[in-house]
Amino acid sequence: MTDKKICVGVFLGPHGVRGLLKLGSFTDDPDSVFDYAPLTDEKGTRTFVLSPKGVGKDHYIVALEGCTTREQSEMMK
Repeated sequence: MTDKKICVGVFLGPHGVRGLLKLGSFTDDPDSVFDYAPLTDEKGTRTFVLSPKGVGKDHYIVALEGCTTREQSEMMK
């Protein structure tokens, strides 16, 4: 087993006022970002559960479990 991690995406910032986030994908097939699990921060201390909600021009719009306000989503950037 290895502790190596790869970066498959990044939170770009909030989308709206209800805690949704913009997610940029770094995977070859951008939709594949949702196939990776568990998604964690770079240290592996936080796990993220995402639900796709829409598509922007160059990003996805996602709901992050436990994130319900714009202020919370701003802290994820």
